[in-house]
Amino acid sequence: MQLAECKRTCPGGGQARRDCREACAERSTCTAPGARIRTLAYVVTECTADPQGRTSAKQKLVVRRGNCDPVPVMELRSSAPVPDPTGGCRLYAATRYGPGSLWGFPFQRMAVLPDASGVVFELSKQTIPPPFRDRAIEPPEEGIFFVRANGKGLRRLGDASRFPLVAFGASAVQLGSIAGFRNVERVDYPITTDSRTLALTDYVRGPDGQDAPQLFTLDIGTRVRTQVTHFPPSGPVPFRPDFADDRTILFHTALSRDRLETGPLDVTYRIKTNGTGLEMLPTLEPVPGAHVVEQFHIAGRSTNALIVFLPETVLDFLGREVPVAELFVVEDKRALQVTHFHRPDTTTGTLRGRHLFFRASANPFGTNPGENCQVFSVNTLGGDLRQLTRFRDDARPSVGCNWDFGGVACAIEGIVLDQVTGTVIFGSSCDPFGMNPYGFQLFSMRPDGSGLRQLTATRGRVIEPDGAVSFQTVGPIAYPARARPEPRR
Repeated sequence: MQLAECKRTCPGGGQARRDCREACAERSTCTAPGARIRTLAYVVTECTADPQGRTSAKQKLVVRRGNCDPVPVMELRSSAPVPDPTGGCRLYAATRYGPGSLWGFPFQRMAVLPDASGVVFELSKQTIPPPFRDRAIEPPEEGIFFVRANGKGLRRLGDASRFPLVAFGASAVQLGSIAGFRNVERVDYPITTDSRTLALTDYVRGPDGQDAPQLFTLDIGTRVRTQVTHFPPSGPVPFRPDFADDRTILFHTALSRDRLETGPLDVTYRIKTNGTGLEMLPTLEPVPGAHVVEQFHIAGRSTNALIVFLPETVLDFLGREVPVAELFVVEDKRALQVTHFHRPDTTTGTLRGRHLFFRASANPFGTNPGENCQVFSVNTLGGDLRQLTRFRDDARPSVGCNWDFGGVACAIEGIVLDQVTGTVIFGSSCDPFGMNPYGFQLFSMRPDGSGLRQLTATRGRVIEPDGAVSFQTVGPIAYPARARPEPRR
């Protein structure tokens, strides 16, 4: 309101009007200092485990614009404490991993529209792993919902997806997951750059009565859901869709549902949003014997970035032989390795123009002697490598960017770069300002690493004298990462 009132006093046009509006923005309490924030959505998740082994929980979705106060959208809470024989709340608190709320809480997939005008989110217990599903908060209604960035206009778009987000159990542990959990599906919604359509995976019942996973699009304005793929129940399992452009979807497949739970990605396909033009893309092996484990968002028509497990192995902090992970850039059919850290935890990031932002525990400049998890950037030719953060956690043993165990040094998760402003948003259990001793918070900074700010202030883990444990954290998280391409000149 303050910003709007100020702008109404500006003259009718020309440079004077632009100067006046910029001055209003600089004076507004809703304009963040440092890196510019557009719309940020996150869930404040909290659980409490009492000495008798019972837990209670609550979640609150909020939307924040700029430096304005977060606006509450929806709050859920347990009706009463329930028995927790698996110790889920204590495990969650020990990891300090905020996005782990997907393991046992009903707020699931979430995304901010590319134009920052609204938020799409999912409420569901169906995709929570069975060990925790029965004890999860009961939402008043399951489904996919939309709300405007000002917290108003909440409406239901359709049914929640039944496709799993998380694998849990021995197979997930074998794949190097966090405390036995591994994300199978992407936890955000891919949305077209015009902010009109999202893509998702869901099950559909075929003529023979069997459920088959398929890709769908959902029109945010009309609520019309359209089936894009038509694989038979025994056919490939499509998942992790992304828009190559507003009319083309890329997606991965597993050869079977069992392979989805226990193995890596298999084949990448491309298909038009109207269901035509299904095409399998060539399998990429940057190095013989290598295996692609993560794919960055596409930037342009032919540029992509991949995290690849190489045949080379190193010993991890438990003395196990694990594969080295490195970052590759692919343009057309050419692959270029742009990191040479020889470490197993170079992973997760975002791509903007000719620069990639990612996390790693390497020490290429002698500025990370503890080999703690840091944010780095590199250009798509492998040059201009930079360490953008200087996080330290000397009180706890460093395990790099791993989240597997409690009591270890801090880590980083969910690096997102705003394609419009260049602002880098990420979550971390690090404590650069002395305000996050045992929690997980959101941070922002400029793409050169300057202007670092802590955006949230949840309590983290608290252990009471009687043995009760509470954990208040942030997750899931959403921030606009895509943008309309600039017109060609």
